[in-house]
Amino acid sequence: MKINSFIYLSVTVIIVVLSSCRNEPILSNGNYEVSGIVYKDGNPSSNTNILLQKNNEIIDETFSSSTGHFKFENVEQGYYSLVAKQLSSNGSFLNSPTSINVNQDIFIDNLLLPKPVELLQLINRTTRTIELKWTKYSGEGFYEYKVYRHNSTALDETTGTLIHISTNNEDTTFIDSGQENGPNIGLWPNSNFYYRVYINKEYGKMGGSNILETKTKEWENEENFTVFYSLEPLMSFSTLQGYITGLDSDGNNIYVLIVEDIGGFYTNNIVKILKYDIESNTPLDTLTYDDEYIIPRALTYADGYLWVYYDDLGSPWIKKI
Repeated sequence: MKINSFIYLSVTVIIVVLSSCRNEPILSNGNYEVSGIVYKDGNPSSNTNILLQKNNEIIDETFSSSTGHFKFENVEQGYYSLVAKQLSSNGSFLNSPTSINVNQDIFIDNLLLPKPVELLQLINRTTRTIELKWTKYSGEGFYEYKVYRHNSTALDETTGTLIHISTNNEDTTFIDSGQENGPNIGLWPNSNFYYRVYINKEYGKMGGSNILETKTKEWENEENFTVFYSLEPLMSFSTLQGYITGLDSDGNNIYVLIVEDIGGFYTNNIVKILKYDIESNTPLDTLTYDDEYIIPRALTYADGYLWVYYDDLGSPWIKKI
């Protein structure tokens, strides 16, 4: 009986030990699988480039399938970042990071792609300032916004002028008044400018907005103007000899005052007044006269006469023709 009892007890101990061994987890060799689904605008995102990074170094990369699935195999234990890269049709781009701790197989079923920051159409602009507004970055790892300006579409961090930095994620407006030109100068009126916002994490760039093209106003308060004018060439006097010092009209004709020849000590100035028909742009009459010592400065038509203005004799005076 003692022998049988001993055998029974031994078998029982062996069974208990074997059972305990089967309940313990099998130790991994330290390589795990990281997989998941990436979403954009609430739907699985296909062909999205996803990077596996450690200390800002790319360990591996892949592209999501047509159903948004992605997978990394043989990932060692440690802390990583999953970076989803996207490029929008308007030129904005974003590398969105998600931090993970790998100590077992991981499946991420909600890797979300935040929308890239977008510079919106202008709120307000003047001849000297432009007000900018952009959408807020909604992802992880935000550190700062940087706003750049340039005079062409070839705008990036190296070609543009840095005009604004904000570390507040809610700060999405800025008024560009050209302060780097001087506090009282501002931007140039009637000029084209290009803007872009970059989003940075603490140790590098995450993305950039679209490039916004805009133009300062030519006139202040032009929205209150009742009449807009455009200037077009009416007549050309480029073939005339001498130089024009005055011009006026009686409504039907244009009178041009020309100093054809500047005299010297013994000679007078030769002055001409030409009468042109406005409609046909043809000369109708010419009056030539000479003036001693004095060069006429201006011409005015009034009350049926032409008045020539002089100012070289110490005080101004007028000659009626």
